[in-house]
Amino acid sequence: MTIDRSQVPEMPNVQPQLVKLAERIEYRRLLMTALALVAAALAGWLYLRQASIVAAYWHEIGELEAYKTELRQNISSLQTQAAREVSLIELQTASQALGFRRPVTGETHESIEVSIAAPAKVAIGSLASESSAPTTERNPLRRLWQRFQAWLHAEPGT
Repeated sequence: MTIDRSQVPEMPNVQPQLVKLAERIEYRRLLMTALALVAAALAGWLYLRQASIVAAYWHEIGELEAYKTELRQNISSLQTQAAREVSLIELQTASQALGFRRPVTGETHESIEVSIAAPAKVAIGSLASESSAPTTERNPLRRLWQRFQAWLHAEPGT
């Protein structure tokens, strides 16, 4: 014969005060977990809200930059259109007012020939030294050789 346990009264091994304390600790743990979840949710919501605001501003800045580029293109096209619409007569009048004239066919350009004498002093770096040899030689290699010899025979430090 087996004992029917449904008719035996339950006898807890724990005192009733300790059971209430344990239940309170569980409620505190549950409450702290819930508060932590709510705080994490609020932090996530704040982050997402700020990110969406920044993204909206970024999008608006991109649209404004595209609009600025479009306006610049319109300005340059209007400038070229205005330049094309200036008549030839206005151009001729303005050029004559500035002293320009159209060349006559067969007109040749005048040129001026300028000759400059070679300097008596040869500047090397920031120092200028008298050249002992005259620079009347027409051959550039001989002039260079004369300058080199003058440099070799010059006093040290000059």
